[in-house]
Amino acid sequence: MHNHVCFKHNSKITPIRHYKEIKKAISVLAKEINNDFVSEKYVNLVPLLTGSMIFAADLIRELECLSSGKWIVNPVITTAYGSGYNESIPEMTSSSDFSDKIKHDCKSIILDDLADTGQTLELVQKNISSITKNEVLIAVLVDKKVFRTVNVPIKYRCFDYDGSDWLVGFGMDAEGFYRGAKCIGSIPVPKLVT
Repeated sequence: MHNHVCFKHNSKITPIRHYKEIKKAISVLAKEINNDFVSEKYVNLVPLLTGSMIFAADLIRELECLSSGKWIVNPVITTAYGSGYNESIPEMTSSSDFSDKIKHDCKSIILDDLADTGQTLELVQKNISSITKNEVLIAVLVDKKVFRTVNVPIKYRCFDYDGSDWLVGFGMDAEGFYRGAKCIGSIPVPKLVT
C-alpha cells in the first residue's frame, strides 16, 4: 500500500504522518513563525541535535525563503534518553563559543522533533534565556503531551499526538534507527524494533 512505503519492511511500525503531510505542515508553520517575527531584525534558531536535524533543516530553509538573512542558526546537542527507552536526566552541550555566536537581546526559537516530558526543552529554554535576556519560544514537529512532566509552553507545532506509543521517523528514533525515515510512525513501547 502506498501509505506504508516509508516503513514497508517493518510491520511493527504503524505510519501516522506521511511525507507530503509533514512538508505541508512545516511550510504552514514557517509562514506562521515568519508572520509572528516580521518586525524582528534577527531571530535566533536553536535546533536540538540530533533529533531535530531533519525537521529543523526543512523549517530553516522555508524560513530563509520567506525572510532571508533574519535567522541565526546555532544548534546544541541534547540528550534525554539513555540506553533503550529509559529516560535520563537531560543534558545540553554546545560549542565553546555558543554564547558569542547567539545574538544577544534577540528573541529565540528552540527547534525540536518532539516535545514529550518537556524537561530537555525547559533546560535549553532557561540556558538560552540566561544568555540572550530575551524571549525564548519553542517549535516542535510533534507535541506529545501524554508524558509531560513540566509546564513548558509549546508555541509552535506541526502536529499533536495523544498516544503513548514511541514515535520514529523524520528525526525521531528508536535506539538510533529510523531517524531518517521520510514519514512518522509509531511503535509500542518498550518493544525493540531492530
